[in-house]
Amino acid sequence: MKYKIVLLFAITLLFQSCYTYKTASVDTLEVKKRYLIQLKRGGKEVDGKYVSRTKDSVKFRVNKTNTNFPVSGIKSIRRKKVSTIMIVGTATAVAVGTILLIDSSNDEDGDIDAIPTPNN
Repeated sequence: MKYKIVLLFAITLLFQSCYTYKTASVDTLEVKKRYLIQLKRGGKEVDGKYVSRTKDSVKFRVNKTNTNFPVSGIKSIRRKKVSTIMIVGTATAVAVGTILLIDSSNDEDGDIDAIPTPNN
């Protein structure tokens, strides 16, 4: 039973995103960086790379085409970054889960012995 919980935990970590999002403003955008733009109309989110800016609009590369978004139509902009902590944490959890699964498969009763008891 315990190994199923560990396996479920490891699978859950595998499906976590390795991206983090940091709020940005139109003035602080960096060229060729990935951003998630939330539009005011309908709340639609668009993922794209920042290209350039004019006084009234911001240009992003979305699906290999340059798209202009009016500054007044943007609700929020978040920078998409790869999270090293999430990658390392997920890899560690999967490794530990795999080791515990292999260890528990060798036991006759199927329990995971996290702390061995002393033999008298």
